[in-house]
Amino acid sequence: IGGQNCHHESFGAFTGEISAPMLLSIGVKIVIVGHSERREYFNEDEKLLFERIKQRAEEGDFVRNDDNKDVLIKRITVYQKDTMPVLEYYRSLKRLKTVDGMQSIENVSSDIKKMF
Repeated sequence: IGGQNCHHESFGAFTGEISAPMLLSIGVKIVIVGHSERREYFNEDEKLLFERIKQRAEEGDFVRNDDNKDVLIKRITVYQKDTMPVLEYYRSLKRLKTVDGMQSIENVSSDIKKMF
């Protein structure tokens, strides 16, 4: 089991958020931060991303060998330079297909099948 996000603070009243210590306490061994969806829909910027990765690394069990500022800047740069233009191109052609991921898994699967 893995987490898809974690707050940049270990403790505190942050309604709707989960911290790295909370994830560790239930046996989670991996947490992903920096999802493009979080950045697009919640306007999470690079500064917050760096804070979350720093927090993830400080918790010990979530450390990656490449959790350093230079590598993170490179990942963000590649995403912005190479991935975003492709998405925008297909969006401009009205060929970018999206699915509401908040539905049940059966409905998500059904919506994807309808597209193709």
